[in-house]
Amino acid sequence: MEGDKMTGLSIKKKRKYLRDRIMAMFLLSAIGDALGMPVETLKKEEIRKRFGFIRGYMPARSDHKWCKNFVAGQWTDDTQLTLAIARSYIRVKDIDVADIYFEHVAEMQRTTVGWGGSTLRSLEKIRKAFSDGIELTDAGNPQGAGNGVAMKVSPIGAILAANFINAIDLFSSNDFWKYWSRREKFIYGQTEVLARMTHRTRMGVASGFAQIRAISLCLEHGNKNFRRDFKIVTLRAASIGERNPLNDGMTDKLTDRFKVLLKNNAYLGMNVDELLAATSGATCYAFNSLPFVYSMFLKDPTNIETLYLTINAGGDTDTNGAIVGALLGAYNGTKIIPPELLDGLWNRQEVEDTAVAFCDSLNL
Repeated sequence: MEGDKMTGLSIKKKRKYLRDRIMAMFLLSAIGDALGMPVETLKKEEIRKRFGFIRGYMPARSDHKWCKNFVAGQWTDDTQLTLAIARSYIRVKDIDVADIYFEHVAEMQRTTVGWGGSTLRSLEKIRKAFSDGIELTDAGNPQGAGNGVAMKVSPIGAILAANFINAIDLFSSNDFWKYWSRREKFIYGQTEVLARMTHRTRMGVASGFAQIRAISLCLEHGNKNFRRDFKIVTLRAASIGERNPLNDGMTDKLTDRFKVLLKNNAYLGMNVDELLAATSGATCYAFNSLPFVYSMFLKDPTNIETLYLTINAGGDTDTNGAIVGALLGAYNGTKIIPPELLDGLWNRQEVEDTAVAFCDSLNL
């Protein structure tokens, strides 16, 4: 696989590759978000009948529930809040959830068109009570199980990967793994607070942990066992999230669905329709969308066609597109991005400028 080029490189060259992959992660995530925006919530057959097979940008359809006035190539809250997390890191040089909250509020003031209800209600709750010392971990929707966490945490996965690459230069083997263990625990701890800020459920925490490790592995990988390692790290991350002592009453577990689709490689023998049936249409419920997106990505992680197939499958198309776009970008780098999609991306400069400053802040 293409990612094997990371094996045997000097630290300087690994940082160069990592920077390119992080740039692609931001850009292709925004592209996937914008491609999926016009057909959000439609089913596969509805998309095919109304629009054919989507490979380029379209304005929002007139009957779109949330984004009816969006222009072709315009991205949504998935990209807004991803960039918000990145901007916080650029300023603070670490993961500070309180600061991320203020970046979220700044994005609310810009626009909340298309935002998920859990995110909006939770942030409004925090804003009204922040002066009274409300705990961020108590603010989230106790039934929030959508994609509002997984859709925005790719920058945290990039931080974890950069920490891994940069630390190789600084520590001996034993000290490195001690550092890595502490750093991973810190990042998971901060991500738990971030997740619970809007989605106070095990599903919110587990989906955030899984996506962080999925992204970090795509960025740092360099061996021929990528698919195997991807399954191991995402299953482990989700299981850590599911051990959270939240009393949310949820019975669905991401790990159960990961085990069915990923662990035993069932996804490799399934076509898009079969994967949709196995995930209830890849809807905005993280239990449906994340296993679907991971299965689609692992089937063909080096091909931009994976992005098109994911979006044309229907469901939570903007978020599914953003997540699979981030994975494809992180795995392959900027060479995978079609020039016409890059050229047509709405507010491309904002995405690029934030990505450049983010990479600079990671010393890449």
